[in-house]
Amino acid sequence: MDKAVNHYSEALRINPGFALVYNDMGSALLRSRRIEETLFCFREATILESGNIEAHWNLKNVKAQKFNAGRELSKRFLCESPLINITAPSS
Repeated sequence: MDKAVNHYSEALRINPGFALVYNDMGSALLRSRRIEETLFCFREATILESGNIEAHWNLKNVKAQKFNAGRELSKRFLCESPLINITAPSS
């Protein structure tokens, strides 16, 4: 995966305005769980090519995953805290 990221980085060094490369690099970084770098790449792709639906979709999905992971972590912390007594609502 790092080899692919290195190739994308080289392509962007040559042509920093290549939105498709930012999008593809974001996908490669996501597979390596490098979330902040992934978000940067997808964001750059949408800035450089505002009509790039795939980049917008990718950015939205990664933001949602990050938000949900943070929410789950917060819930787990709150539920495991000995100072806080939270019970899940009954359905």
